[in-house]
Amino acid sequence: VVVREAEAISGSDGLIPYLDNPSNMTCLVLVAGKLDLRKRLFLALKSRATEVLFSALNDSQTTLWMKEMARTLGITLSPEALDYLKERLGNDLYQIRNELEKISLTMTGTRKIEAKDLQALLTGERGHSVFEWLDSVRSRDQEKAFRLLRLLLDSGEHPLSLLGLLLSSLRRAARSAHPGRQDSTAGPLSRHTGSSLESSQQDLIKSFALCLEADSRLKGSRLSPQLILEGLILDLCRIGENLQEVNVGPGQRRIRPAD
Repeated sequence: VVVREAEAISGSDGLIPYLDNPSNMTCLVLVAGKLDLRKRLFLALKSRATEVLFSALNDSQTTLWMKEMARTLGITLSPEALDYLKERLGNDLYQIRNELEKISLTMTGTRKIEAKDLQALLTGERGHSVFEWLDSVRSRDQEKAFRLLRLLLDSGEHPLSLLGLLLSSLRRAARSAHPGRQDSTAGPLSRHTGSSLESSQQDLIKSFALCLEADSRLKGSRLSPQLILEGLILDLCRIGENLQEVNVGPGQRRIRPAD
């Protein structure tokens, strides 16, 4: 017997005697979003029942769950594909499983899925990829980045989803960074410049700060999302130049390339 929204139960004294002598042929399951342990029923349940918590998975737990689910379905997701799936579906495990099952049924030949393949499978689009846009930002190709940004926004890509994928790329760069080690893929904008990890650490910090500001503006500014993201592209492409901090309000700083 499953009782949902158990937190809304009123007049629960009738259940308390039952808990002292429950039916040996019944499994009673009370499902509640939030328990008020001041109520007599839940005080009684605490000593007479088994409590199981089902908290939402955090980001790293969701990634591990997705990898395991994909493995059971016989497919492998690249790190970029994992990031794209999380940005698209969040931590809705039911929806993620449904999409992975559909992807598994449509895959033939190789079972390793890259981000560009995942985008086409989820949206049915074979046009420009968000990862082409990321590459254009990394290579400081402003003209291409602007053009792809307009195409992606026109095709229905959500601005915050694009920013989220960019942040995922930065997080991977930060996790892979080790002082003194040379790696051409480590920095967010050093992929095509060959700069060392040591010289890219400050660039990563500045890139995160710029993305944080863009996130705040996308959620609270009257400016168009395209204009905000274009400004972010300009700033990111100038990372490594002489930068200065500009105050924009109490407790806030705006990092801008110096004129």
